[in-house]
Amino acid sequence: MEVFGDDGEELEQLCSRISLTEREKVGISIDDSEVAEAKLQGNRCLVGRLWTEKGINKEAFKSVLSRLWRISSRVSFKEVLDKLWLFEFADKTDKRRVLVGRPWSFDRQILVLKEFEGRVPPSKMDLRSSPFWIQVHDMPLLCMTKGVGSKIGQSLGELEDVDVAGDYVG
Repeated sequence: MEVFGDDGEELEQLCSRISLTEREKVGISIDDSEVAEAKLQGNRCLVGRLWTEKGINKEAFKSVLSRLWRISSRVSFKEVLDKLWLFEFADKTDKRRVLVGRPWSFDRQILVLKEFEGRVPPSKMDLRSSPFWIQVHDMPLLCMTKGVGSKIGQSLGELEDVDVAGDYVG
């Protein structure tokens, strides 16, 4: 009997029939103290998904982002799943600057970044949206207020902030 076909289909079919018995379905309890160090390490991490259909040059990806981010220390890159990355910063200030500087892109593809969520499996992380700064030009001077800016921002989605020069018109 051939286990491996050209595309591994036979193996996939065999694996799909594997199931645990009730006795084998044992749960374990993980205490916070057992993951405390990983939680501290996670405070210096971001998770990111590069939204592209094509493959990427991983070394170029690491090199380009390291230069763009202007990291003062070091950052390590770990691909957790296909196009899903864990970025661990040596310095929390670098992490914060990268997060605030969003959106980022590589090879004209968006890189969606989020804070590290250690209790969520990588495949379940919501990495479908990213904040964007927008600018509106040549508006009537009477409309150049924080209130009007808020209204415009809210019409486009979730509003994080409106940046205007003081509380004045224009």
